[in-house]
Amino acid sequence: MRAKAIVALALVVLAFPGQTSAQSTEPAVAGEILVKFRPGATGLARADAHRQAGGARLAAIARTGVERVRVTVGDESASIARYERNPNVLYAERHRVRRIPTPLSHEAGTEPIPGDFYFERGEQWALHNTGQLFVCIIPGFCLYIGTPDADLDAPEAWAISTGSQAVKVAVIDSGIDYTHPDLAGNYAGGFDFYTGDSDPMDDHGHGTHVAGTIAAAMNNLTGDPAEEEGVVGVAPDVRLLGYKVCGVDGSCSDFAIQQAIAEAIAQGAKVINMSLGQTDYSQTLDDAVQDAWNAGLVIVAGAGNNGLDQLFYPAAFENVISVGAFDEDHRRATFSNYGMWVDLSAPGNVILSTYPLVACGGSTTVPGDTGCYNWLSGTSMATPHVSGAAALVWSRGDVSSNSQAVDILLQSADAVGVDTNGVPLNSWTIHGGLNLHDAMSYGVVNQPPVANAGPDQTLIDSDRDGVETVTLDGSLSSDPDGTVDGYEWREGASVIAAGATPTVSLAVGTHVLTLAVTDNDGATNTDNLVVTIEAPSVPADTVVITKATYNSRQRQLTIEATSSGAPGVTLTAHDTSNPSNIVEVGQLSYNPRKNKYSAAFGWPTKPVSIAVISSGGGSDTSGVGGK
Repeated sequence: MRAKAIVALALVVLAFPGQTSAQSTEPAVAGEILVKFRPGATGLARADAHRQAGGARLAAIARTGVERVRVTVGDESASIARYERNPNVLYAERHRVRRIPTPLSHEAGTEPIPGDFYFERGEQWALHNTGQLFVCIIPGFCLYIGTPDADLDAPEAWAISTGSQAVKVAVIDSGIDYTHPDLAGNYAGGFDFYTGDSDPMDDHGHGTHVAGTIAAAMNNLTGDPAEEEGVVGVAPDVRLLGYKVCGVDGSCSDFAIQQAIAEAIAQGAKVINMSLGQTDYSQTLDDAVQDAWNAGLVIVAGAGNNGLDQLFYPAAFENVISVGAFDEDHRRATFSNYGMWVDLSAPGNVILSTYPLVACGGSTTVPGDTGCYNWLSGTSMATPHVSGAAALVWSRGDVSSNSQAVDILLQSADAVGVDTNGVPLNSWTIHGGLNLHDAMSYGVVNQPPVANAGPDQTLIDSDRDGVETVTLDGSLSSDPDGTVDGYEWREGASVIAAGATPTVSLAVGTHVLTLAVTDNDGATNTDNLVVTIEAPSVPADTVVITKATYNSRQRQLTIEATSSGAPGVTLTAHDTSNPSNIVEVGQLSYNPRKNKYSAAFGWPTKPVSIAVISSGGGSDTSGVGGK
């Protein structure tokens, strides 16, 4: 295979890194500043502010309202002061430059090695450390030996989940070689914010290495006869978004980073990885990070390679998981920043991952060895282990928020570790070391099913037999982490039906039914509904006045009437001559022989009209005859 002989030299450089992410000969872009206007500032007000301060807008981020502004070189500080005197400006600041670690020098004969060292050969100690030898130049000559269990317990976590294609991780870095055989299947698109085009191809190597640690494919076959290719990522079944914000020299402008953050939100990323930074605080970058947090993303960033207790941004911002690096013995890597502002540590020393194919002179046809791979060290390498873990945690069925995902990662950390010197991992970080398996199983209890017996029902006894057929519907019952396997319907202590949508017969009256559902893990839950069966209502009887006469000499009112409700109803006569003052005359008597109601009432004057009203709801009106 290619370049085996040079691995030792390359690793010496990596094991004793001389460069740090914080150092930069160009901490800010000359002749540029970043300006954020107050909400509601009109276009005219912004233009006037630029005119007064002597600046010119170059670009803007619509989501956050930050503008990149050109000013006179050497006049940046005075320009900031002029902008901040304008009442429409919230603040202004230097357009700072952050960095990724300086890559190895790939001189002739020192190319990275192609894909021959992969998980099964023990080269990925970070995922599974049995105390094996690794970085073996030739059989029997290896540069490193691990300490058993100084790792993430990845195989144990993969037994639970290898991730979900619905989860996307945004790699904000130097781009991604999306043609790499270990990355192509999980690549979901991206953008180059460094040069402003749609092709985020990596011309540095750092971003591709980070991407492989997160989501290099598992068990993907290459060559003939087919062999499993290269390495495997922490979350091999999640998707990658590649945003290039850094150049070939490793410099990354704050404005490009902020553009990438806004795009990650827009594209539905669940996790952002930023293996870059420097020691200068930026308000605009902080605002962009908080915007991502408020949008529901998990943000992960490297703590820096200065070997100091020194704040490093964006890792030191609120709502960012800051990541230090431990080595193959569960000890702090000598280069890693540390302190009670660093949330978590993860493997960061001599990490094998994907690398741009061009660095190996292109791909090969060797089965399982078609890609390009390289060992790198730094908190940049530790950070994607945590981002991959965050993506796996998002794949859990019981995780629905970024705060929940972060809590799981931090609370499940390995506080002590297996360092034989007895230095616990939480002595130089807040929570200790990432443990992938513990994160995937942290707080896992079977979620009970949700019973849904449907809305209450009211029905009429349609055939007047005292019983009505009712269809019950529990089909909206669900289980948040499994399936509903059983449905039982009860009235009181009696089981009356089974199944999601059974049909039952219920008597006229009110019935309180209980649906009990059981999930695939045996957990149960219940819901009640009320079913009311009503007897059909009796229609109003028909009343007919057959006689209404008045005898003025005797002052007698005679009324006769029939009712379809006879003899079970009572008929009452009313004088309706004055609609505003209807007067009850009296009750009619029922004659069963004639099936008729009648009565003669003494009444002082002849009514203009009368009404006979039945207790069964019927009524009739009539004029009055006679004198």
